[in-house]
Amino acid sequence: MKQSHRPQAARAAEAVARKDFRRTATGIVLFELVWGLGVPFVLYISALPAYLTALGTSKTLLGFVMSLWTILVPLQLLSGHYLNGPRRLRVVMVSYMAAVGLRLAYDLLALFVPGMWSPGGLVGGLVLANICYVGLLILAQVIYTGVLTDNIPTKRRGWIFGMRMLALGVGG
Repeated sequence: MKQSHRPQAARAAEAVARKDFRRTATGIVLFELVWGLGVPFVLYISALPAYLTALGTSKTLLGFVMSLWTILVPLQLLSGHYLNGPRRLRVVMVSYMAAVGLRLAYDLLALFVPGMWSPGGLVGGLVLANICYVGLLILAQVIYTGVLTDNIPTKRRGWIFGMRMLALGVGG
């Protein structure tokens, strides 16, 4: 009996997604554009190794920090299971804001209050900030993709995902 209601629910959700598509698409593209504007300031793959090398860290620590994206991928399983609920859009936004906020807080403290850091504290703070940054982004990514998929009509998904990448590229 429940299966007979599923196609109706899917059609209703698709109708809502079509009705709100313009607003949803604008929000998605603007989010990616703003994210792209911030990426050059924290470009993980190029800026972080240079910064860690300038701080005199070991190659082992550098390799560990650069592999955080791979090490922390299992967090997606946790977020997909435990955080994927009715307030998932809020979870995504809070996670992204917390990731950026933690990393920005470290960067501002390191820049404007350099006397409070020992050399080891500077490196440790950077490593901790990046563990939090990468972990929160990975937690949120699977939920963000689910939110996008649920709110974009099936026939428009390819177009909107292309527009997301265009906005990200234009921004960054």
